[in-house]
Amino acid sequence: MTITIRVGIVLVSSVFSFLVESFPTSTINSFCKRSSLHYASPTRILLSEIKKLKADDDLGGSNMFRKQDIVNRVEELEQSFATRLLDDKLIKPDNDLTRFEPLVGLYNVTHVVQKPERENDNPVGGKWTRKSNKLTSLVRPPRTYQHLLPTNYTGQGKLQVSIKGNTTDESRMATVVAEAVNVISFDSIFFNLIKLHIILRGDAVALNKSERKENERKYNQSLSNFAVKAFFDPPRIVLGKRGRLGNFQLGPPTSVVLDTTYNDAVVRVGKGGSSGTRFIFSRCREGQDSRLAKEFLTFINRKPTRRRRILATIVTIGTSTSWFALNREAKVLSTFVAILTFFSAALVTISTGGVEQDEYDRMTK
Repeated sequence: MTITIRVGIVLVSSVFSFLVESFPTSTINSFCKRSSLHYASPTRILLSEIKKLKADDDLGGSNMFRKQDIVNRVEELEQSFATRLLDDKLIKPDNDLTRFEPLVGLYNVTHVVQKPERENDNPVGGKWTRKSNKLTSLVRPPRTYQHLLPTNYTGQGKLQVSIKGNTTDESRMATVVAEAVNVISFDSIFFNLIKLHIILRGDAVALNKSERKENERKYNQSLSNFAVKAFFDPPRIVLGKRGRLGNFQLGPPTSVVLDTTYNDAVVRVGKGGSSGTRFIFSRCREGQDSRLAKEFLTFINRKPTRRRRILATIVTIGTSTSWFALNREAKVLSTFVAILTFFSAALVTISTGGVEQDEYDRMTK
């Protein structure tokens, strides 16, 4: 009996080995690939649908149903995330700031889900990426990032920030939980010879329960305890591959409230604190993707030229040139230089650095 069983096992093994060797390797790999697609994670499927949507846009095709499908998938992810946190008792108290550690990473801005009444808004990139901006029609679409980095990762951050409470005379010192860096990178300006980077660096602090309640009352947008308020420095405008053609800081300091409604090893979903707009961020992969995402570190630690110094330079050069032309009895040239100097100084004075101040939770704020 024992001998019979052993003989049977040997025969079955031999037949199995023969069948495996008979199938081409490409057939087996193809089968495995189809199987892995069948069991793809919901976030991988979401990214695939977003990629198809962008392809439809490029071809000018109809994408209404695909857009709605993406909205439904994002809502399902958010619901599953909230349920998992609740069921697994992973919701940490407000005083436990380690809850933000899984959110840290380098992120591409992959897609934006807007409410119908906000379809004409431009929540990513402000004035720099608007379709009406002549720059966007002359160059390739920019790369856009929204990184959440460890506190003071760049060496430019703070450890604590003063945040106003529900009344103007109430404030508190809040611990910074992460450093937020938003980047817009144009790679192909002036025949691919010049790069342009717009960088916003800020410190993110967690909102407490009363501040989240106040936000809900004011904007009718509920927030989780992953909600943060990021305080950004004035925008940094950097020219050149190494930033040597110009490193300017223009515009006002700004702030933004952003919640996290989903997070895993592939995707993070952010929600605007006032608009409810969803931002789908995909984590940058190791290699070239990660290297490009870190380009801003080359420029962020260099001292920028601020508005006052830019104005002083424009006025000094303009006045000197105009005076020189006048002494040479070139009155027309002198007048032209004087007018050009005036308008250049005026533009620098009123420049917002690309920030659109009519929207509170744009990514350029």
